[in-house]
Amino acid sequence: MENKTQNEALSKYYWKKRTIVTYVLSVLVLWIHNSSFANYPKSESLLSSVNSGVSFIFQEFFHPLPVPLFFIISGYLFFYNYDTGMYITKLKKRTKTLLVPYILWNTLGLLFAVFTSYTFISNYFVGREKFLISFESILKAIFLHGCNGQFWFIHDLYILVVLSPLIYLFIRNKYTGFLLVSALIALNIFGVDLSLFNILSVSDSIIFYVTGAFIGKNYKKFFSEKVSSVTSIICIGLTALCVFINYLSVKGFIHMKSNVPLIILWCFAFWFSFDLFAEKITVHNFMKNSFMVFAMHANLGTIICKLIYIILPKNEWFAIINFISTTFLTLLFIELITRFLKKFLPKAYSLLSGSR
Repeated sequence: MENKTQNEALSKYYWKKRTIVTYVLSVLVLWIHNSSFANYPKSESLLSSVNSGVSFIFQEFFHPLPVPLFFIISGYLFFYNYDTGMYITKLKKRTKTLLVPYILWNTLGLLFAVFTSYTFISNYFVGREKFLISFESILKAIFLHGCNGQFWFIHDLYILVVLSPLIYLFIRNKYTGFLLVSALIALNIFGVDLSLFNILSVSDSIIFYVTGAFIGKNYKKFFSEKVSSVTSIICIGLTALCVFINYLSVKGFIHMKSNVPLIILWCFAFWFSFDLFAEKITVHNFMKNSFMVFAMHANLGTIICKLIYIILPKNEWFAIINFISTTFLTLLFIELITRFLKKFLPKAYSLLSGSR
């Protein structure tokens, strides 16, 4: 009932743009975790500089953006139609869509870590830290994403969902909600740890989630309506500006006590940039599998990257080829695996995807 009501409340355009944006974000996450360039020797040559530049553009330029925007979108959707009487219903739904896949994928990550540590395959994964089997390490792998690093996002997101009644006390009023968001950003700027006594994996998570929650509760049309072409073009310019400022920060040309305000602006600008062309894009079925890309890209991409490295000559000329091939083949195999699961193992797919 909740999902039906939410789909009716939010426009078809919003869901289309969200599908496109989240898929693009999942590809950005794939690029960030792509290890292609790390496999090849570096030198003082021009080619090595070109490879470093390409690696920086695709893996560092957008590094701060994807996960914060995922948090903002998640907070917005959760609180878009939220009230105190809906907490249990929403918690049950998020348990199905977040917690169950979290445990299952972490278990698969644990098996992959054992396989690449204690079989002949370990000879080809020399850069990976060997997984040391113990009761503690197994528990951490399953419940604290110890072998599935990117799942810290799902971990933190589910905890923030559990804390939704407390968040709602502040954001249900737009003035106290604004004060809460402002206070969280200010505390971050002054270096205060917001990980809630290390319950959250990343201190900034709560800022982005609460920002989305505040908008979802008080400014419902902010994300759901299309902005004008002029506004969208301005947002493309703002996105480029945020990329440039982040570049200056990464290179040490400027110093920011906190990049959170920049990232929030960047997230908004990136989202509204898509209004310029989202209507013209045809949404294909593979674009609806952004969660599966997020879940599978790390280990599958590592295998594909390593196989390409083994097959092709091991010199710098093939680093970019490896990067491009790994990206394409990882997305292709994720799509094929997803289709296979949907057709032949629908129950397994439902559990692994959170019924998405």
